[in-house]
Amino acid sequence: MKMARDSRRIFLVYTALILAFVYFPLVVIVILSFNNSANIGLPFIGFSLQWYYQPSILANGLGGFLADTGAISALQNSVTVGLIVAVMSTFITVASVLALRRRFRGRTFFFYLILSAFLVPGAIYGLGSLFLFQSLNIPYSVYSIAPVQLVYALPFGLILLLPRFDRELENVEDAARVLGANPLEVFRRITLPLIFYQVIGVFMFSFVISWGELTRSAFVATGVGTLPVYLYTRIQTLAPTPEFYAIGTVVTSVAIALVIAAGLLLSRNQRRLF
Repeated sequence: MKMARDSRRIFLVYTALILAFVYFPLVVIVILSFNNSANIGLPFIGFSLQWYYQPSILANGLGGFLADTGAISALQNSVTVGLIVAVMSTFITVASVLALRRRFRGRTFFFYLILSAFLVPGAIYGLGSLFLFQSLNIPYSVYSIAPVQLVYALPFGLILLLPRFDRELENVEDAARVLGANPLEVFRRITLPLIFYQVIGVFMFSFVISWGELTRSAFVATGVGTLPVYLYTRIQTLAPTPEFYAIGTVVTSVAIALVIAAGLLLSRNQRRLF
């Protein structure tokens, strides 16, 4: 009994240390984004929102996030690309899962082909995309980022949606077919309502993947790019300021909120619809 209690304590301490290691840097960034000082480190002087909205705080004219025209353009690009990736990923994921339910030649290869995006390092894939775009004379734009991010988002959507197509769902679909429903009616009236929350979860999770993606996007972006690309480029050319923390706080807050919302949707008990 004592050994069990000691093991539990060790496990709790170990878990707390891991969580602290992962989340402590995020907490520090959030706190320092509200610091009433141009200092990018501690101590915390006082609470202020100046790094979020106030223009021309520093002598070089740099100011807060919302007063930075480049950051606002990058924010708009991030939302645009994220929505494109989310819509495309959702449609392709649903179509892929419907196909993978059936046995056909090459089914296993098709499944692992989609999952292979997990295995390819982002820098290698971004470099390959750069070569492909140059070879095909595809102009760089905010829209050229979307297909690169889409390949990375698809495996997550597939893993999230595929388990929902269980045996119980198949039984309900079979019952509808026996009653005379055609394949389109089965999908529209039975399948889609029962997987609706999972589909919305895939949409939101795909947006999150696009929202925070940097490595692949940086190779094919142009102009200010998306918000992570803009932040990375700024860090390479300018000394960091608390505005960077404000941008990081916004990016992280949106991602956490959407992941929590997607998790709540994916965990809903769909059996109540039967």
